[in-house]
Amino acid sequence: MKLRIEPEVRPVVTSALALSGAVGVFALAFGVLAVGAGASVWQACALSFFTFTGASQMSAMSVIASGGSVGGALGGALLLAGRNGVYGLALSPYFGESLGKRLLAAHFVIDETTAMMTAQ
Repeated sequence: MKLRIEPEVRPVVTSALALSGAVGVFALAFGVLAVGAGASVWQACALSFFTFTGASQMSAMSVIASGGSVGGALGGALLLAGRNGVYGLALSPYFGESLGKRLLAAHFVIDETTAMMTAQ
């Protein structure tokens, strides 16, 4: 069975596949860092689940791995995550008129989704 992709969505599919490959490599690198720093696989998965951005995950794990405090790890991670608020503001006209919809959509905006959305 051959998968048929409509010509108008082909660029989106191609970009999404390329992005997923890059994110997958980043995820593997985070797992290696986390386990190398002494975290269990479950702890690494929990940090990935509860920490929204990859940069924040890497930052927090790097601070903990080097002997820093949880507060220091949290502070750096929150500063990195704060940039997503700017992305949300930049893309807010695309999220609809309702404040609730805009806030919910802005929560899921990261650098990758911003790049994909502005490219399309």
